[in-house]
Amino acid sequence: MISITQESLPIMWVAPEALISGKYSAKSDTWSYAVTIWEIFSVGRDPYTEKTLGEVLGAIANGEQLGKPYFAPDDV
Repeated sequence: MISITQESLPIMWVAPEALISGKYSAKSDTWSYAVTIWEIFSVGRDPYTEKTLGEVLGAIANGEQLGKPYFAPDDV
């Protein structure tokens, strides 16, 4: 059995409810997928690069979302 610690989680890609409860679902998978798509349209840029881990957690908890990447078409 693999033990996952908070230090080993990719926090930027984990849905807020999964961070809080530790339970994953199709909705939390969709969150992670959306962040990955954001990365693709950002040409590999990491999400939340201007924030510390604590600031990221607070921003996500407050409902802040990643902005539209520069290379993303308007219909995405």
